[in-house]
Amino acid sequence: MYFTNSYPYDMGEEWKTNELTVLKDKFDITVVPFFSHSKKLATKLVKGVKYQEPIFNKLPTTHIKKQLIKIFFSKNLFLFIKEFFKQKVYRSKKNIIQWIIASYRIQYLQKNNQLNTIINKADKNTILYFFWGKETSEIVPVLKTEAKIIIRFHGYDLYENRNYNYIPYRTNQLKKLHTALFISEQGKRYLQERYKKIKFNAKILRLGTISEGLSKMSIDSILRIYSCSSIIPLKRVDLIAKAILSLEIKVEWTHIGDGIMIDKIKSIILNRPSNVKINLVGQVRSSEVKSFYVNKPVDLFINASTTERCTCFYNGSYVGKYSRISYRCWRNKRNRK
Repeated sequence: MYFTNSYPYDMGEEWKTNELTVLKDKFDITVVPFFSHSKKLATKLVKGVKYQEPIFNKLPTTHIKKQLIKIFFSKNLFLFIKEFFKQKVYRSKKNIIQWIIASYRIQYLQKNNQLNTIINKADKNTILYFFWGKETSEIVPVLKTEAKIIIRFHGYDLYENRNYNYIPYRTNQLKKLHTALFISEQGKRYLQERYKKIKFNAKILRLGTISEGLSKMSIDSILRIYSCSSIIPLKRVDLIAKAILSLEIKVEWTHIGDGIMIDKIKSIILNRPSNVKINLVGQVRSSEVKSFYVNKPVDLFINASTTERCTCFYNGSYVGKYSRISYRCWRNKRNRK
């Protein structure tokens, strides 16, 4: 069973298709989305993979006071109270709210008929694979099953400093795991060092893509720069925009993605100089992103994320690490040709 946030519905997780395309030849896979806003498919279904309806048509939310009342009438009350005091949740109002929401969601998940059917049918040969350490996987601490439980951790669902230094029921979650999967050595080391007293299998399984070829370089003396990410504070797209405007050569910057900071980006580039051309493409399907890279000239790919190395790639080769974009790396490499 392959649990996702919303894949294959909505947009944002289409890249899971790559992993499923590989795994389907080794496992019988059923995809179970946590929820979907629209039930509109965002990607083509992988042949040979089964798909179920989302567990919820909308996120299980209600007024925080009503959630708290329901928690105190739950059969998991002892677990909830133990978490509250052992993790010292009471020290922070934000953590109290996180605890209430997670506790409410656990019991909400427990009452879901579709999920109960899945768990009841699972045996020792079944793998319950949760893609993300939050949402559906919050039910892991209360699961009673012989199935192997695997959770794939990424970023927002892994690092507690991105969650007000607290992720509810993380200790109980890790105690139930067969294997924890990570996309990086840093993530693996982070969780192992933070929870040294808990023994769990930890492996790195990097995200990847299926190659469709290399992009071609520009031949008209215009430096074409691409970036692709959500436009949120974490990704620091505003730094890319400011750096682009400082270039004196002819440059064309294309950003793929959307987010809450889009208006700020638009205000930054409003009075751009004549030598700078900017394309804000917005959110597009994963397959369309590949076509941008392969079918159009691309000279540099820039990533300025706070949690990833700020990288610069030229013509498919790693050039260097930068906190601001500098066209020197492009010019120097080009002059060596």
